[in-house]
Amino acid sequence: MIKTSYLFLVLISTILYLPLVTSLVVVCPAGQYNLNDVCLFCPAGSYCPTNTTTPIACLKGSYSETGGTSCTICSSGYYCPSTKALPISCNIGYYSGNNATSCTPCPAGSECPTTDSSPLPCPTGFYSTTGSVICSACPAGSYCFSTNNIPIPCNPGSYSIGTQTNCTLCPSGAYCPFTTQSTVIACQPGTYSLGSQSRCTVCPAGSYCPDITNNTVIACQTGTFASGGATACINCPPGTACPSADGTRNYNCSLGSYSIGNQTSCVRCPIGSACPYTDQNIENVCATGTYSTGGQWACIQCPAGMKCPSTTSVPDSVNDLCPLGTYSIGNQTTCTPCPAGFSCPSTTIATMTTCPAGTLATGSNYTCPRCPTGYACPTPTSIVACDPGYYSAGGQSSCSICPAGYYCPVTAAQPTQCPVARYSYTGAQNCSICDDGYLCAPGTTTPNPVGGICPPGYYCQAGVRTACAAGRYSATAGAVSNNTCLDCPDGYYCPTASSSYSSTPCPAGYYCPAAVATYSLNPCPAGTYNSLPRQSTNGSCLLCKAGHYCPQSSTSSDLVCPTGYYCPAGTGSVCLPNSSSCDINQPLPCPAGSYSGGLSGFVDSSTCLICPAGFYCPIASVY
Repeated sequence: MIKTSYLFLVLISTILYLPLVTSLVVVCPAGQYNLNDVCLFCPAGSYCPTNTTTPIACLKGSYSETGGTSCTICSSGYYCPSTKALPISCNIGYYSGNNATSCTPCPAGSECPTTDSSPLPCPTGFYSTTGSVICSACPAGSYCFSTNNIPIPCNPGSYSIGTQTNCTLCPSGAYCPFTTQSTVIACQPGTYSLGSQSRCTVCPAGSYCPDITNNTVIACQTGTFASGGATACINCPPGTACPSADGTRNYNCSLGSYSIGNQTSCVRCPIGSACPYTDQNIENVCATGTYSTGGQWACIQCPAGMKCPSTTSVPDSVNDLCPLGTYSIGNQTTCTPCPAGFSCPSTTIATMTTCPAGTLATGSNYTCPRCPTGYACPTPTSIVACDPGYYSAGGQSSCSICPAGYYCPVTAAQPTQCPVARYSYTGAQNCSICDDGYLCAPGTTTPNPVGGICPPGYYCQAGVRTACAAGRYSATAGAVSNNTCLDCPDGYYCPTASSSYSSTPCPAGYYCPAAVATYSLNPCPAGTYNSLPRQSTNGSCLLCKAGHYCPQSSTSSDLVCPTGYYCPAGTGSVCLPNSSSCDINQPLPCPAGSYSGGLSGFVDSSTCLICPAGFYCPIASVY
């Protein structure tokens, strides 16, 4: 307001006095300068004393406005980058002294609460960065070793509660979980800290740590364990095995094994013993009749029906089975034999049945065996051989007398029937020869059995029947020698064992001399015939008639000579062309150049017809 009024008065004065100046020397007032006798306002950035012809420039750090009479020093807290402009206030965090052309940023490590005063150094435990208005307290959890550096965070295991130049290290035996608090916590037993730790180190598994202030780690001894964080190793308890020191593989002993403590493995119960407890080393030796193959909490009882000779092995399913006739009710080293006179049908229970007479149980019997053949068993424990003439089929308490018609040698099982020609009475040891003239069939009971007389055609000596030879006969019953056999008479034949000749006359066509066995040996030869039976010589065979033919053993002369042939007297059988066999005196063919003309019964060649002219007739031609 003052400056504006001042400029106005100067302007009015200039206008009022202009006519006067033209004739006088112009003297310009302060704030103006004379330019060709014209007063002009002094430009900004300069000052013009009274009667100044040239504006005087302001020095750096000062300034002036238009019409300035002097330069104004730039006050502290301001800066004057130009002499022509008004001062500019320093920003917060900057400062300046007088005559400043620029504001200086507050240096790191200082504070500048005002812009017109020099920086104040930060106290220890405080810091500032460039351009700070005030110093900041070093925060908790950091330290500020210099006032002109930013805070540095505390490492884990140390802490700062603020305004500290160094972090406080956590002591040994404790841990400091926070870097911003002075919380110091003592390590738990089984952990330790060497200092400067944010947490305590847990003692590793398999070891123990007796002191929380040092890293003394002691490995667990064999048979002890620690799972981690231990001040002492734990003794492996009885009944448990601890194969690893960290306890991760601990296991309870199974039945049949044990541990008495501080063991890395369970002890397997030895063979032949039982270990009833897993936490005690009690090894009970198996009693006889029981067994253990090892690793058992109790001995196994030998099963019924078996023997267990050893306490250290399983009974063999074949060799240790009680055989029939013995038994075991269990827990036995041997099988008990069934006593004599009894049967023991079961091998697993002591069931004994008294055997009856007629059986023989000498011991170890599962049934009552029949008394053997040829013997008698009056009691089940005694045996007697049958005397000659007696027998036993088995299972008898006494021997039976041998029946008639049979014989029984010593210890006979069954009576043996007397063979042909033999007989026996009751109680016979051997069979006797039958009487001559009698035939004894098997099983005969007398030497001359009724109905056993030697039949006709035979003779019997010592009970043996012999047939009369062929060609002979005997009509006598009860014959005792060959002398009773007679020659068969002429005209008859007698086969073997003939009792008569009358029933076997020699047939027609044959002749039978005396003492022949069969008629077939004496047939009438071809070219002859015999029509009468009972003939005894070949003279009874007659010559076959002419015009006919007679094969061997012909009984007549009725066979007509065939067409194409002629048959003289005594002609035998017909022998046709290409026949393989022919009788002698066979029919003769009509010669070539002749034929029979379909006629038969020709007696000689002259009866054959002459072959007609214009034809030819081979041998034996019919037409």
